[in-house]
Amino acid sequence: MNFQSRFLQSIFLSSRLSRLIAILIIATVVVMGVFFLVFALVVGALMGTVIFGRLWWLTRKLRVRRNGGVIEGSFWVEPKSQRTIVDGKTDKKSLALPD
Repeated sequence: MNFQSRFLQSIFLSSRLSRLIAILIIATVVVMGVFFLVFALVVGALMGTVIFGRLWWLTRKLRVRRNGGVIEGSFWVEPKSQRTIVDGKTDKKSLALPD
């Protein structure tokens, strides 16, 4: 029983040097863990971006087929009208806007 108590005391860091070493080891493990976490997040974000880009690229033909290749927008055609001058005044029929 006496041997067991001495063994436990040595495990629980009885000297200041061993406590300092333990603190340094724990700090190192924590810093390495943070770096690993950041690395894993960056790799995950890059993989997600690559997968999303690849799926977007593969489905572009489907999007074109779905839209029928039509580019939507509004436009109007202005007829080429010639202004005619009748008695010094502009002919109102040639200036009328199309219906």
